[in-house]
Amino acid sequence: MRTARILLVWGLLVAVAAPGCGKKGPPLAPLVQAPARITDLSVRRIDGTVFLTFTVPSTNLDNSKPADIASVDVYAYTAIDPSAIRDVRDMVRVASIPVRRPAEPEDPPKPGKPPKPPKPREPGEDQGALVSASETITPALLTLSVASGKPAVKPPVPEPAVWFGTPLVPALSGPVLEPRPTRFYLAVGVNRRGQRGAASARVAVPLTVDPPAAPGAPVIAAGEKAIVVTWEPPAGAPQPIQAPADTPGAAPPGTSAAPPPLTATPRGMLVPVPLAYNVYLVSQARGAAASVPPKPPAALNKELLAARTFTDEAFEFGVERCYEVRAVNPAGTLAVPASSAPAPAGPPAAAGAAAAPPRPAAPPAVWSEGRPSAPACVTPKDTFPPPVPASLAAVASDGAISLIWEGVEAADLAGYLVLRATAPNGTLEPIVDAPVRETTFRDTTVKPGVRYIYAVVSVDRATPGNRSAPSNRVEETGR
Repeated sequence: MRTARILLVWGLLVAVAAPGCGKKGPPLAPLVQAPARITDLSVRRIDGTVFLTFTVPSTNLDNSKPADIASVDVYAYTAIDPSAIRDVRDMVRVASIPVRRPAEPEDPPKPGKPPKPPKPREPGEDQGALVSASETITPALLTLSVASGKPAVKPPVPEPAVWFGTPLVPALSGPVLEPRPTRFYLAVGVNRRGQRGAASARVAVPLTVDPPAAPGAPVIAAGEKAIVVTWEPPAGAPQPIQAPADTPGAAPPGTSAAPPPLTATPRGMLVPVPLAYNVYLVSQARGAAASVPPKPPAALNKELLAARTFTDEAFEFGVERCYEVRAVNPAGTLAVPASSAPAPAGPPAAAGAAAAPPRPAAPPAVWSEGRPSAPACVTPKDTFPPPVPASLAAVASDGAISLIWEGVEAADLAGYLVLRATAPNGTLEPIVDAPVRETTFRDTTVKPGVRYIYAVVSVDRATPGNRSAPSNRVEETGR
């Protein structure tokens, strides 16, 4: 009886479930991919232009490839606190860089048929490409951005920190850090459905920190293997403190041997940071005056220069080369607020005294380049002869005198000229119409019984060619 009841219950369950067997449920939501976060956003201010450089994402947030990305949008806003603006809809879109789909593999050509022309690709940047955007700094950027219709409120100027429980007489006083408007930038990838991925970290550019002034005009010295460019620091820049030249471990010219002094201003204690420098070719540093170049100019030096000198080995004789120099503030000018300075030693605070307010964080550092120096140009001329051949030797045979010598190493070597004179007081003259490339020569124009003097000079490819000094002289008699 019990078994029959169990079978009846199972039958009812099967009857209830049977009508839904094989029936389709609601469709699943399509998988939506978002571009990965941009992690290498960097900022570089050159005079009145801010350049932002980053790599286009090539993966999605789940590391799948290729990335579902149609563009990268660059946003900016002006605020005192970076968290004042959170929604990109309250920011200004500085640039939108289109990104094209990865190229599809071409089908192999069929036998006997000409290959198909490549398919045209949509415009835009490739995934994984290094791209740049720029914004010109104008007085309008000093206006604080507004978040979601709320008025921009400038925070009050912080009061100096309370260092002692008992007031000092006279009271401590000094400069107090004032809040300064800062321009914040971020970049975010947008997929082909118009959905944004994760935003990059925000980079900050204080708008009230002026770039360095222009250095002095470069002084150029052209040599055989390099052009040396030197310059003076910007006018009014703090001069580095130099140790005497004979002091062990003295700093090289143009570098600081001791930290520069502090300067008190209404914004706080200014710490002058030692300047660095970039050297540019004029054609690279200056673009069209009517528009801002989308990419920052490329400096000739691979790393920032601490010393005020640069050696350029990538030049050609006879080709004009013009240089200009920009001073770089690689770490910015830090304004140290009075409340963040170390408290001087003194008596402990009295019981019940008000606690010191939290120390505000130092403003972000700026890497900015100032205006260019006056350009200086040079057209290097090749007036440098190649090395002198050595170890010239001569051997006479019937109807000829054979010569051999040690060759020289020179990048612009054209060859060698063989000189001959009649002993004892003849004048050495070339006996070949063009330089010979070998380091041997057979003179078949000798006369029996006549004694000859020989020498060899090396010649380069300059016009006219530069000749080295003659090699050692040898004498031999024809037979």
